Amino acid sequence: MTMKPEKILEAVKIYQKLFGEMGIEKIDYPHDKLLKNKRLGLSHCYGMLDKIVTFVNEGRIGKAERWLAFVQCGSWFCRRYKIENFMDHNRPEDSIRDVS
Repeated sequence: MTMKPEKILEAVKIYQKLFGEMGIEKIDYPHDKLLKNKRLGLSHCYGMLDKIVTFVNEGRIGKAERWLAFVQCGSWFCRRYKIENFMDHNRPEDSIRDVS
């Protein structure tokens, strides 16, 4: 199921706020290098967020979703959010959450 553009941008704002509050810098880490540490991974994810906004504005929703998933995975790996949180960030506003 494709996310609505507005929902993608809403999720991006959540992560921009998180990374900004953490004092993370935006970087474009080389794709052919292994990460030296988790903070660099978060910095790369932070840098990706601006590009996700560009993809949404260009109508490239599939690419925006893939990049958002990468940011979410990196944020989970670095212990900033639980998987459950990402499900909430991605969930359409009008859906009912199963609490069983």
